[in-house]
Amino acid sequence: MATYCMPRDPLSWFVEGARRVLLSACTVALVSCGGGQSGPAAPVDSVGPTPAPMPAPGSPPAPAQLVVGTAQSIDSGASGNPVSLRVARSANGDGFAVWKADNGGIVPSGGSDHDLWANRYSTATAAWGSPIRIVAGSTEIEEFDLAVDASGNAVVAWNEISDPLNKERGVVMSARFDTGAGAWATPMLLNADADQPRVASDATGAVLAVYVVGGHLVRGRFFDPVSGTWQPEAAIEQNNTGTGFSFGPAALLDGSGNALAGWSNGRTGAGIVASNYFSRSTGGWVFQLPPDGIDLLGGVPGSFTSFGTTGRVQLAASTGGDFLLAWQRTPFDDPENGSEVLIARFTSSTRTWSDAQTLVPSSSQNVQLQRIGSDAGGNALVLWTESDGMRTALKAIRLDHAGAACSAVQVIDRAVGGGAARADLGVDPQGQAIAIWQQFEGGRPDDGSRSNIAINRFDDATGTWASAVFAETQPGNAISPRTSASGGQALLGWIQSEGGANHVKALLQGLADPPSQ
Repeated sequence: MATYCMPRDPLSWFVEGARRVLLSACTVALVSCGGGQSGPAAPVDSVGPTPAPMPAPGSPPAPAQLVVGTAQSIDSGASGNPVSLRVARSANGDGFAVWKADNGGIVPSGGSDHDLWANRYSTATAAWGSPIRIVAGSTEIEEFDLAVDASGNAVVAWNEISDPLNKERGVVMSARFDTGAGAWATPMLLNADADQPRVASDATGAVLAVYVVGGHLVRGRFFDPVSGTWQPEAAIEQNNTGTGFSFGPAALLDGSGNALAGWSNGRTGAGIVASNYFSRSTGGWVFQLPPDGIDLLGGVPGSFTSFGTTGRVQLAASTGGDFLLAWQRTPFDDPENGSEVLIARFTSSTRTWSDAQTLVPSSSQNVQLQRIGSDAGGNALVLWTESDGMRTALKAIRLDHAGAACSAVQVIDRAVGGGAARADLGVDPQGQAIAIWQQFEGGRPDDGSRSNIAINRFDDATGTWASAVFAETQPGNAISPRTSASGGQALLGWIQSEGGANHVKALLQGLADPPSQ
């Protein structure tokens, strides 16, 4: 524990006539859990592998060495050059991989035409099917996202550029795979002027799609599994005056019909992380500005405001329908000192946020939040990368379900050498987890060296990570690592360069220790 004098919100502004009044409060924060340079100096990570430390007497045994399965190419028969990938694993064991492929066409802006392909793993046949082209034609796809429910139904959302000279003008589309029909439905329009789509699903089959409309306002639509239709669009962002520009939305459902959305909003002199909560009991989004509210300086209900840029907003589930929100902040007045990772808890019963707490302090070492994920008990894992001057290390910390304690920081990529970037995290309901990331041979993601795919497994019983291993070490670059976990198994995916062409790779990896011999 450490005491920090930090703003309660951390900075909340309001307008009283022509005056601007700054409200702040010094709070005691449960922080100092993460990185940074406070306390004894941490050992410098070498570029080469480091032997694992000996366990202390009486400590739980370390997880068994991770034995990597065999990856397979799942894009045979698909055309184009895969450039970006998403994967999702259902609680019933089915899995999906969706990828964006450059089809060789050129659009007027100079960008590339793209197709969107999907493949499905069936647990009934224990095999991948044939790739299906969801989107075909002369269109540039910027972003896409994928979600799956417990029955194996999947939804993918993407945005197509409608104005070839302005990438902020586009349409958001969606397509759904119905496990009963065994096929993808015809794509449908969600919004004709939006981008940055994100989708989330829960065990009931409900889906929430959120996106940014008109370049600055967060909106969304629910998919109702009972009627099988998308509901009318709703205003999620409370600020309807268009103050600032919102970006990077995230969404999560709690399985009981409630949902939380979070996003960043940039404006002159301040950065906001805002949120809104959907209550099933009231049937609406609960945080709203007063009818005469003008929100010139960021007085948005359910928001955190600071003198800094915010981004990488991510959500995880906690207990009792509560949520965790994590984000990255870089102060305007001290950008050289780098970014920090903040976290806050939303309590659904009172519809209130805790104070923002510094999980990973800034360290002048390029801290970047990577992923947050949680298990059914509300215990959360957080991944971030941080440089030590020689290489970029991948670090992890675990927060217990009450938010009252956190583990020691673990460097989880040391055993494979090099430097980490673009990590993804899969956590199953039982608390087993796996991380996948690009590991650059030269030590940093910007050094021009080859990148391989590395993985590491978290064992909930011991509370420790095993030694990282490579999932592949082929001559070509490997990119776009992704994972999703459920039922003691993870679906891993990435794009591998082989013989001058990219291929989509998939690997089903067990999360539990192998049986003792």
